[in-house]
Amino acid sequence: IETKAANSGVSVTFAPDPEAGTVEMDGMGIKRSLLNLISNAVDACSGKDGGQVCVSTKVADGKHIQIDIRDNGCGIAPEEIPKLFRVFYSTKGSHGTGLGLAVTHKIVTEHKGRIDVTSEAGNGATFSVILPLRYTEQ
Repeated sequence: IETKAANSGVSVTFAPDPEAGTVEMDGMGIKRSLLNLISNAVDACSGKDGGQVCVSTKVADGKHIQIDIRDNGCGIAPEEIPKLFRVFYSTKGSHGTGLGLAVTHKIVTEHKGRIDVTSEAGNGATFSVILPLRYTEQ
């Protein structure tokens, strides 16, 4: 992501919660999901002077880890948010397949987690991935 961000003129920072400790999860699946969300955030900031993406973590309620991917990019219109995780739905036109967020959502929900989205068109977006601290397969 660093190379993509640098080529797009976007700054990416990481602010982990030092209290988070170790979290049990399918590392490859969650890594894929987070890389997709961070890549989308970089895309949303491309071409914007001062484009920034911040990835942060925190323990929420002692039972969950919350990973926030916040950007100051183009934002998402309120009517688009409910459609974001549909297969083949894309806000990127011909530049997107409409699979990334659908796959990300599937992986997160299989971990008994969820993704919350807050945004305002023109003022960036925050995707919050909330996962249990302990992943148990079913």
